[in-house]
Amino acid sequence: MASPSKPAAAFPPDFCSAETLSHRLDCSVSTVHSYVRRGLLPKPSRLGDLVRWRWAYVERFIDELEKLPTQADADDPYLASLAGTDRGSSSEADD
Repeated sequence: MASPSKPAAAFPPDFCSAETLSHRLDCSVSTVHSYVRRGLLPKPSRLGDLVRWRWAYVERFIDELEKLPTQADADDPYLASLAGTDRGSSSEADD
């Protein structure tokens, strides 16, 4: 819940911390750092004393990764069953 002095943003910030990035990706901060080491997320930039990710770069990086099939996806029966299927519709979200 947003504090009264700082309302929640309706859009992601231009630059975000590891904590904000982990929240947006619904994962832990340690997972964010692991993904950077593994090349699944771009490296952050240093802005003075701050370490931040440019959100536009994160989105672009994720979009590019989604286009690449991986061997892990082929070996995962759940992900393989989703291949070529519609991953849900707005009507399913109402159920």
